[in-house]
Amino acid sequence: YANKSLDLNEIALAHDENSLHESLHAEGIKIIGVEAKNAQILKSSPTQLAINIASFQEMDPAIVKAYFSIFRSIAEKRKFYVYACNRETKVLSDGVAVNFCEYGWSSRDQIIIDEPCPWHQFFYCLRPPFLKSYDGVHRHRLVQLAPA
Repeated sequence: YANKSLDLNEIALAHDENSLHESLHAEGIKIIGVEAKNAQILKSSPTQLAINIASFQEMDPAIVKAYFSIFRSIAEKRKFYVYACNRETKVLSDGVAVNFCEYGWSSRDQIIIDEPCPWHQFFYCLRPPFLKSYDGVHRHRLVQLAPA
């Protein structure tokens, strides 16, 4: 989606802390991607918001919890927010169930939004019916994370 809405020169992929900081200071960069295998570099980012739309539901629960561990370490230093929009439950091809409510949230997090997502329950098709329901309810949540 980013490729369709932005020029390629407005998108960067950070592989390490140096490329992350170069991208943060580069003129015209609007989106910086970080692959899961390099997620630890997020700790050195000045960002205050992580956004995840329809991809935590594709990850092993241990990987999602590792992301939340990184996010909480950032929340130790400053206010940090997480927005997630994913299926409430998805069973992966290996039979592992990924549950939205088990991502790594804490009862100490300050919840700002937590409801079925009004804009991500359906998808468009080229053939009738043009609007189809996703398999399962998609939930979205915005929280200010409590420190670890």
